[in-house]
Amino acid sequence: MKDAALIEDAEYLVLAGEWPERAARRLGYRNFRSLEKRLYALGRHDLVSQMRLLDHMSLAYQLAHNTPMDEVVARDKKHQKQKRSVAA
Repeated sequence: MKDAALIEDAEYLVLAGEWPERAARRLGYRNFRSLEKRLYALGRHDLVSQMRLLDHMSLAYQLAHNTPMDEVVARDKKHQKQKRSVAA
């Protein structure tokens, strides 16, 4: 696959919301790590970062989507669960 076509297809898959591992396979790579290396070699660090944010299990996704309010909600849920277990 030519470099320009690879970049164009990878950008399309990012816009489509495809998970990195599936995107790598669709682009003809064994896994995301090998696609990541190729994109780095082409100077497309931005595209790699965008793909990482699509992986909901990755640390990059969690850090980008974790807000202080998430921590407040989690703490409140834990508190309510403890109250229910004590009352029961």
